[in-house]
Amino acid sequence: MKTALFVDFDNVFSGLRRLDPAYAHKFGSRPSEWIRWLSEKLPLPPYVNGDAQRRILVRRCYLNPSVYQQYRIGFSMAGFEIVDCPPMTKAGKTSTDIHMVLDMVDVLQHNTHYDEFIVFSADADFSPVLRKLRRSDRRTTVLAAGETSSAYQASADLMIDADDFINEALGFGDQGSENEGRTPGFNIQRTQVNSQQAQQIIFQTVDQADAPVPLEQLANELLALMPGRSISGWTDEAEFSTFLSHLALNPLAIDRANSTIWDPRRGDPRMDSGIHDVVADTKQGAPRIELAAKDVIAQEVAKSNRPVACATLAQMVRNRATDIGPDWNGLGTFRKFLDSLTLTGLNVRWHSHGGFVLDPARHSILDDGLDAALKARESLWTQVSPVFGISNLPPLTPRKYGVVLTCLSQVLAHSKFNLLDTCKQVCELTVSMHEAVSRKDINQLLRAMLFGGFNPETDQTDVASLTAAVCGVGLAACTRERVDVDDALRAAVLEWIGGEAVSEKL
Repeated sequence: MKTALFVDFDNVFSGLRRLDPAYAHKFGSRPSEWIRWLSEKLPLPPYVNGDAQRRILVRRCYLNPSVYQQYRIGFSMAGFEIVDCPPMTKAGKTSTDIHMVLDMVDVLQHNTHYDEFIVFSADADFSPVLRKLRRSDRRTTVLAAGETSSAYQASADLMIDADDFINEALGFGDQGSENEGRTPGFNIQRTQVNSQQAQQIIFQTVDQADAPVPLEQLANELLALMPGRSISGWTDEAEFSTFLSHLALNPLAIDRANSTIWDPRRGDPRMDSGIHDVVADTKQGAPRIELAAKDVIAQEVAKSNRPVACATLAQMVRNRATDIGPDWNGLGTFRKFLDSLTLTGLNVRWHSHGGFVLDPARHSILDDGLDAALKARESLWTQVSPVFGISNLPPLTPRKYGVVLTCLSQVLAHSKFNLLDTCKQVCELTVSMHEAVSRKDINQLLRAMLFGGFNPETDQTDVASLTAAVCGVGLAACTRERVDVDDALRAAVLEWIGGEAVSEKL
């Protein structure tokens, strides 16, 4: 597949620099490395023969020589044609855009049939030329290291994921993946050393404890004493259990029903302490897993004066009831699992952001104001959902936004901003507040804020200021997409982002 590559250096460099200066420097100084990634590892765009191989025949970099002269040599050595685009105005405006468009049209009309055009820029001004290339049946691939419009993204056949480019093409994946589910970036030798350390810490912790040790406590012990581990990989109990299963922990036993680890040689502490192991419930004719879950749900609803949130029940079932697994007994989600149960005497009420389980004999929905609250939340989401669809802000619940922004404020108050480290620290704090938010969502939020103009070095970082910054990102995206922004929308966005702020003292 014959490919032509056009790089708006100023645009990409400045976008990466907002995230981390190291990203920008690696991009500018070692283009031969990410060029190899483009040629050998970047997936092909749609409607291309799967056996095709990308050959980058045209390589052009458009660069402001008065600012980025030091990076010319790297691009020259990588076989690029460098087009100097000096400032044309006092404000520093260059002619990069028009140069790139004219060159793309020229390459389109060349005798050589170029199958793919790769554009490195977040500038939505290139949308018309992308659509022109599509009309000519050419494939278009775009890297946007910054905030860009949805129309620009839709005009491309393939959008290069910024995280993939940073982690894989620039080689920062070995410092920890931004996305859960990827292979951790530490080598085998270090993993072996960590395994030995972990085993020693676990045996010491269990030996010194008078009762079974909660797995959450054990995870915190390991994180405090072992370098190179991140709690974000253990927000799912199943992932932490998988980590433990690879260690030599005999004769220690893991009680998955109560999420603890203990030493059977010291007797069965569950019998001594009178702890009720609901997994041991073996009522005839019903699956043990379902009985265990129903037992936990019934207990929680019975002792509550209000309907119990399904999110709370999901946590209770996973922690106390059974080794149900990450797929909820094969059904995929807690909602499907809950709907499969026969809850005698209990009602389940679902809405778009969760649900509640209640005892109609004891819980009055109207008296509790639950219906009114749900209707208000539904109405508010109807107002703000287009904002999240347009912007790159993650669609977190108001509670999660309150927790994340509070944790971010605390982190920025005590440490210098670094995208990777800050993201990890915020994630760990959300876990400690029992409102775990994934690193992927936190990373997405931080990127949106940075691309939206937030400067953690100079801007105010209290919760109110961070809330205003996030609201500004969402509303600016609406303005960019020509969506009317009135006072009602501003108030709704502010209520969603900042309406459930938590105490700034953790």
